[in-house]
Amino acid sequence: MITFQPVSGDPAVVTHRIEGIYYTGEGERRIHTRGDNNPVADSWSLVPEQIRGRVIYSVPYLGRVNSVINGQSRSILTTGVAAGLAVYAVWMVVSGIRDKRGKADDDESGTDPNLSGPELGAPVLPADPSAPNSESK
Repeated sequence: MITFQPVSGDPAVVTHRIEGIYYTGEGERRIHTRGDNNPVADSWSLVPEQIRGRVIYSVPYLGRVNSVINGQSRSILTTGVAAGLAVYAVWMVVSGIRDKRGKADDDESGTDPNLSGPELGAPVLPADPSAPNSESK
């Protein structure tokens, strides 16, 4: 799918699937498109300069939401979503720094709250030779 200007100079854009690519007798490349809800291909053929982009992913029904929301509401909603994403980003950065700092403090003290008993990798001390040995019975 590509997004293109069907009329040169008009800022309106359309997104359709490529139906076919061919070359004219003069060697110019032309592109035929067709909309998903159209039974036949578009009546125009595009030159590569009319293409404004290609579709990488889509969000279903977002266009319908865009049509329902008017200019003032759209501006408020866009600002609210952007602010929410910014707060979430700051929250993630701060919590990551806090977790990293807490882990560094645990490493310095030599204790790990997730372990119980002797730490893994701690040196094993020899038994006291004066203590009674239960294995030598």
